[in-house]
Amino acid sequence: KTAYEIKECDCSSDVCSSDLHLLRDARAVWLDAALEGSFQRITTLVASGLGTDRQVGHYFMAQSLAMRPNQLLGPATSRLAANWLRHLGHDQAQRSVLNRLLWWVTAPLAATAVVTLLFADPLVGIVLGENWLEATPVLQALLGVILFQTLFEILRTYTLVTRRMHLIMA
Repeated sequence: KTAYEIKECDCSSDVCSSDLHLLRDARAVWLDAALEGSFQRITTLVASGLGTDRQVGHYFMAQSLAMRPNQLLGPATSRLAANWLRHLGHDQAQRSVLNRLLWWVTAPLAATAVVTLLFADPLVGIVLGENWLEATPVLQALLGVILFQTLFEILRTYTLVTRRMHLIMA
C-alpha cells in the first residue's frame, strides 16, 4: 500500500491499524535521514559561502578523514547493538547492554582521537599527500566527530530498536 492508501483506509480492521502504526513509527526514521542529508548540504553551502575554494577543499578533506572511524566501526557496532538490544526483553537489560557497548567503543575512538591530535601532520601527509597539510588544523578541530559520531550512531540504534526515536528528534 502507498502512504496515501494507508491514511485513507477504513481503520476498523487490524491490518489497517497496524499499517498506521508502521507509518507513524517510520516517520521519525524518515525525518532523521532527511535531516542528516540536509545537514551535509547546508554545511557545503555555508562553507562555500564563507571560504575560498581551497579552504572549502581543506575542510571537506579533513571532514572525510574525521569520519573514517565511524565508517569503519559504525556499521558493525550499529548492527551488533540492534541485534543485541532486540533480543533483550526489558528496558533495564537494554540500558545495561547499551552502556557496556558505549564504553567498549569509546576506548578505540578516544585512542584514535589522541593519535589524530598528536600525529595529524604526518597522518595528513601520508593519507592525503603533502599538498593537503593545510587541512591539519581543521582535522584537529574535528576531533569531536571522531570521538562522538559512532557513539551517537549506537544511541540512535538504541532509540530505533526501543521505538523511542522521538527522544532524539525532539
